Amino acid sequence: MAYDYKAKKKNITQLVNYMLTKTLSMFEYAGLPDTIPRKELERLLQVHGYAFITKAPDGKLYAFVGALGGQTKSPYGEPTEIT
Repeated sequence: MAYDYKAKKKNITQLVNYMLTKTLSMFEYAGLPDTIPRKELERLLQVHGYAFITKAPDGKLYAFVGALGGQTKSPYGEPTEIT
C-alpha cells in the first residue's frame, strides 16, 4: 500500500502508534502484580502522563487515570487528588 500524503488523520494516528510501540521497550518494570500488565501501565503513562495505582473492591491492585484536582496543592502547585 502506497503512502497517501492526503490522509492526514490516518498518518498522524499511525505515527503516534508507531512511537508508542517503539518507546514501550524503553523501560523495565519489576514486581508488578498480575492485574497491572507492563504494557497497560506504560500506555497509561505515555498517553495520559500519569497513572495511579489503587486497590479495587476485589482486593487487587489496578492502575487507573482520572480527573486531577483537590483543594490543596502540592508545594509545586500540582493537584493532590484524583477522582
